[in-house]
Amino acid sequence: MLNIFSEIVENLIVRDNSPSIPEAIERLFNDIANINRDSMAEIQDAQVEEMAVNLWNWAVTKRVGSVISEEQKAKLRHVACKLVCMCEGSTASEDAIRRQILMNMKTGKGWVDVGNAMMADGFFQAAMVGLEQLYCKLMQRASTEADITLQKSAMERDLFKVVSYQAEAAIALGDFQRASSCSLRCKDMLIRLPKMTGYLHILCYNFGIEAYKQNKYDESSFWLSQSYDIGKMDKNTIGPEMLAKVLRLLATAYLDWNDREYCDKALHAVNLANKEHLNPAGIFLKVKILLKSETANEELHEAVMEILHLDMSLDFCLNVAKLLMDHEREFVGFDLMKIICERFKSSEDIGKALLLHIDMLLQRKEELLAKEKIEEIIIGHRRGRKLKPELVSCFHNILWQKAARSFEVQNYAEALNWYHYSLRFYAIDKTDLDLAKLQRNMASCYLHLKQLDKAKASVREAERRDPINIFTQFYIFKIAVLEQNSTRALRAINTLERLITGVVPKENALRMDKDSPVTLLSLVAQFALENGQQIVAGKALEYLAQYSEDPQQVLSALK
Repeated sequence: MLNIFSEIVENLIVRDNSPSIPEAIERLFNDIANINRDSMAEIQDAQVEEMAVNLWNWAVTKRVGSVISEEQKAKLRHVACKLVCMCEGSTASEDAIRRQILMNMKTGKGWVDVGNAMMADGFFQAAMVGLEQLYCKLMQRASTEADITLQKSAMERDLFKVVSYQAEAAIALGDFQRASSCSLRCKDMLIRLPKMTGYLHILCYNFGIEAYKQNKYDESSFWLSQSYDIGKMDKNTIGPEMLAKVLRLLATAYLDWNDREYCDKALHAVNLANKEHLNPAGIFLKVKILLKSETANEELHEAVMEILHLDMSLDFCLNVAKLLMDHEREFVGFDLMKIICERFKSSEDIGKALLLHIDMLLQRKEELLAKEKIEEIIIGHRRGRKLKPELVSCFHNILWQKAARSFEVQNYAEALNWYHYSLRFYAIDKTDLDLAKLQRNMASCYLHLKQLDKAKASVREAERRDPINIFTQFYIFKIAVLEQNSTRALRAINTLERLITGVVPKENALRMDKDSPVTLLSLVAQFALENGQQIVAGKALEYLAQYSEDPQQVLSALK
């Protein structure tokens, strides 16, 4: 078996990109568990070590990347390390022990990196045993105090790495107690190994992130606190931006812990973060924490006003205002919006603030104040302070949504007021707007208010802009019926029928849903009957019977 094993190693090393490489690696990995030094008695240690080192170097430096995967590399390191550790035993030289320590460390780390922390643990333990052996040998031959100190320092760096790797393995295995114990041991060693501070700081930070992602807020807060404490030990290399970043995540972990008792800790952490490095994210987080802790409006207002002393962007200030309103802190939110609109009044992006302010006011039923802001936008646009093109559609959308809500509660006059704002703005800014639809919506309001002449004017404008739209024809029909104009009403019905049959271009036809032409034919028939237009109704019913697939719909229209 040993000869076969040796042959596989030799063949593997000389191959370039053979498809049999994965199979050979798997064979070596499976066989190494059944090989010990006694089974290799006829081979000298030097030969075994040479085979192991060649295999290690091949895996690490010669054939990485597309030829073998990281897991296959870990398996080859595993095999090479096992081979090396079979040699010399207690008689191993210092160099041999150092090599074994290094290979055990790297093999264990390789297993951790590919997600097999259980396999890694044995190699880390072997590395620790090797460090103890090396320490004993060094102490036996050390001649001076300076020599002892030098040797201890070199060994302690390796010890630090092994213990930190053990912490990584423990994290992967979900063993928080062991991981925290290892990290604290490393932390104690930083007094003698100050250059490792940055490494341990980032390691704890990464542990904190992983714990946070798993909603383990208690563990996350421990790791992030450790990261910050360690980072403070070396502020020459770990900048205030990074320390603030750690503290913000710590504050977020406390905040998401969803327990009121941690709000104070969250606030303390974010205050520290902002003291280390003032950042918009830290300020925003502080407001979130204050809202979560149900801080009184007066205290919250004071904190928000501090933002205005800083040079924060308009978008940031608007996000804070939205956050306040989302948490129903209207008193503070509206006051902030007033100040924002005043402070950024000369900004080319002031339209964002005005639109948000209007939307907030309408949501809180502050319609008079909203109308003042709308007038401000319209007048400003006329005088040259134009809304950006992308905001124009948002402005119309706010107005139309408010008009639709008024229409739903049958407040047709109020709906018209909102539509008129949209129409007035369009008169100034001839941007892309479905003006025909706006006129149809206004016509509908006028009809409900029995203002036929105004409804006719709106429908004429809609017809001028979109004559073959099915809803335009529907309103033409309704007005014709109300005026007892049977000829025009029949003409509108015929147009509806052509829409159904596809005579009108497809882009103007509508999908067959609840507002489809067929449904409109039913409404047409009912409206004509209600207004004494039997001939017109008969034509509509004729088309309805022809095109409707729902007999019940036809019967309902006949009743």
